[in-house]
Amino acid sequence: LLMLCYSYIRYDFVAVTNPPTGRKHHTAVVVDSKMYVMGGKDSSGNVLNQLRIFDLSTAAWSDGADMPATLTGHAAVAMGTE
Repeated sequence: LLMLCYSYIRYDFVAVTNPPTGRKHHTAVVVDSKMYVMGGKDSSGNVLNQLRIFDLSTAAWSDGADMPATLTGHAAVAMGTE
């Protein structure tokens, strides 16, 4: 599977490394140059406790620490740099 992301820094499409599996009913917030995607449901309907982090400057995904509970249909907000 090849996933591409448009880079506003390079003004071109770049390949995304280590893309996550699809999910729905998740929350995403951006802090500095990283997008944090939390919880949601996978394609089988399992509720997730995963935190995935997308680095906008490198177009790379990484795993964050698992959350202590599964979450779906929730909300989040980023304030300042936290």
